[in-house]
Amino acid sequence: MKRNSDGFGLVGIFVIVVVLVVIGFVGYGVYKNYHKTDLDKVATSKIGSGITSNLYAGWDMAALKYEKISFRYPPSWVLDNGSLAYQNITTSGQQEACVYPGEDGATLTASDGSQIQLFTPGNQDGCVNESSSGQVASTPITTLGKKLFISFVYMADPYSGSPQASEVNKACISTSASSYDPPESQNIFEDTVDKGLKPENLFCFITPPDVNNESIGESLSVMEQSSDFTTAKLVFESMMY
Repeated sequence: MKRNSDGFGLVGIFVIVVVLVVIGFVGYGVYKNYHKTDLDKVATSKIGSGITSNLYAGWDMAALKYEKISFRYPPSWVLDNGSLAYQNITTSGQQEACVYPGEDGATLTASDGSQIQLFTPGNQDGCVNESSSGQVASTPITTLGKKLFISFVYMADPYSGSPQASEVNKACISTSASSYDPPESQNIFEDTVDKGLKPENLFCFITPPDVNNESIGESLSVMEQSSDFTTAKLVFESMMY
């Protein structure tokens, strides 16, 4: 067999070339797989920023007309999404909103009766109704493009009216960690002229009602571990202006 001046045969050179090619392919495969995994982590972490993660696969999208908030929700929850345009209620009756340019009221209902209520402003009767519920605990959440909190709100005793701090029946978006303080509206106002007057928005998860259609309280740990609350949290996280 012929050898070159360094004593290597053609077979030896061929083996070295093959080894180098194999190493190159293996290295490229490792790099590609690592880079793909890194991108997947980035994509799934950007919930609520316009990039849909796998957690929202198959979910529907809706929007609040006047507050201009979009949100995602699972198709297994029934959506009732309504809006009322502003008119002067002293001249047109009580079927119109008394906030400008109008109010939204979206309700998502699960099969067991749990609800997610997205009211802008926070009322159900066409007039501003500031919240005064008490808080048991809170947990941080990123929603509406900012750092806010989920406030676990206690229910009142139906006979005495005093709070039952051991039970909660609502979990609502709050601007404060220490007390329940609903966020102000960004696009709805209490006055058609003075747009510095902003009503509160109520974004809440509510436990299922009993046979008398009264909300049932439950312990904080039970609510946090429920699948309905997990869904509500994802809906809140998907909300964005």
